[in-house]
Amino acid sequence: MKKSLLFTTVLFVMLVSGLSVWLNYQIQFVVDAISNHDTSSFFMQISYLIGITLLLLVFEYARQVWNVKYLNQVGSFFHKKSLYSAITSAVQVKSEKQLVPGEKVSEINNDIEMIKDLHYDTQISMIQGVVSFLFSTIALYMIHAGVATAVIVTMFLPIGLPLLFNKSLQQKQEKISRSKKQYVTFLTDLLESKLSVKNSRHYPLVMNQAVEKYETMNEATLSKKKQIALVNVLVGFGFYSTMIVILLLGGYQVLIGQLQVGALVAVFSISQELTLPANLIADSISNLQSVKGIHDELMHQDSALEERANQVETLKTLQLKDVKIHFQHQTFTQNVPLNFEKGKKYLITGQSGKGKSLLMLVATGNFIDYTGTVLFNQRPIENVPYSTIQQQIAYIPQQQGLFHDTIRNNLTYYSGEVDAHTLMGWIHRFRLEDRFPTLESLEELYSEQSSLSGGQIQRLMLIRALLERKDWLILDESLSALDRELYELIENQLLNDSTLTLIHISHRSESENSKKYDVTIRL
Repeated sequence: MKKSLLFTTVLFVMLVSGLSVWLNYQIQFVVDAISNHDTSSFFMQISYLIGITLLLLVFEYARQVWNVKYLNQVGSFFHKKSLYSAITSAVQVKSEKQLVPGEKVSEINNDIEMIKDLHYDTQISMIQGVVSFLFSTIALYMIHAGVATAVIVTMFLPIGLPLLFNKSLQQKQEKISRSKKQYVTFLTDLLESKLSVKNSRHYPLVMNQAVEKYETMNEATLSKKKQIALVNVLVGFGFYSTMIVILLLGGYQVLIGQLQVGALVAVFSISQELTLPANLIADSISNLQSVKGIHDELMHQDSALEERANQVETLKTLQLKDVKIHFQHQTFTQNVPLNFEKGKKYLITGQSGKGKSLLMLVATGNFIDYTGTVLFNQRPIENVPYSTIQQQIAYIPQQQGLFHDTIRNNLTYYSGEVDAHTLMGWIHRFRLEDRFPTLESLEELYSEQSSLSGGQIQRLMLIRALLERKDWLILDESLSALDRELYELIENQLLNDSTLTLIHISHRSESENSKKYDVTIRL
């Protein structure tokens, strides 16, 4: 994150704090002018107050604008970090590493907004509180050292109180975060399965689950708010004590003739100005501690922001040997060595649940919890940059989907490099011209209500992968929704592409093109 926005925000915070204290400091001269019936001094002091107020409002506006700019930059930083981490991270076996989409969406949205408000915005508030406290302290000592000392000592009580509740507030905030993730996840699942849910006899039970998860989230929030309310009441006691100390000591100094009435008014006014920063500091300590764990977790995410090299290492051989995978209470063992060479065509068949998809995740660097050997050009794959692997291999997994955007953007991944002729060429080759007859028809927006069939979606996904122009293509049941004729047509086109290395996982081991594969592997 760039620090220029932070420095600018802090500068305006200091200016606002200084002017605010100066404004209250000047009040004593207005009161003294009134007491002395000095008309000229009175109007002069009022003009000073007007000038200070105008400057204060200008700088306050600038402070708020730059504060928002800074927080937006923070949000963009963590959003990019979390998003890259979610996309580039490998599949993990450990349950605490397995965030379902709803949980990740909650983390990217809710947790980041929480960090913006309760950590970074709080840091600005903390700075504002400290600066205002220092300026107010200086102003008080300029008026009367004894009263100032008593006020400062009394103020330390409310500032230190939140430290007693740090651990508890942090635990409550983490509970809020967990409950929000659970609710968002369930809500996402519910909306995706709404046709099945509303058709079920148990529809009320499912809806009750959603309500219960929402109420759990509210209860966690209430628990934290109740503790914060208790802290605020205790802090308030300290602030009221300060007011009494000022009136007692300051009033006594006026009575014995050692302090002017205007000075007492200024002390009281500045002390109120001191109350605000003290409150800010106290609240800031609570907020910073409450999100410390969440902030540390986001900061230490491996975002895998690898620069894509201009010269890419060409993948010539890919080998898997003695790979053993423990996943979801099952063990998958590779009994047959797999040796893939550039330019050849491979057909992998076998019963469901034999670990074929997991092996392809291992081969593409997307599954790291395994034992055995995986070699990328005779080099252990763990020593190969993740981006290098992804640039070489186009992989279409079983679970696939489209963005809620135009078909053209889905095919091109928002790249403007693909020309219309190339796009429509692939549309015709894969027999999608009836559905998308013109380039303009590719501007159709995809949604769950789109009339696209499973087979059409699979062909669009395949076009998207082929437009990447990678030398290696892995299909994991990526043609399963096609009828026999269309299946064999597309399979034949892929087999006849001499530049393409094809690894095709399919249950259709018997097709007209089966003999065209260089190697058939049964797992």
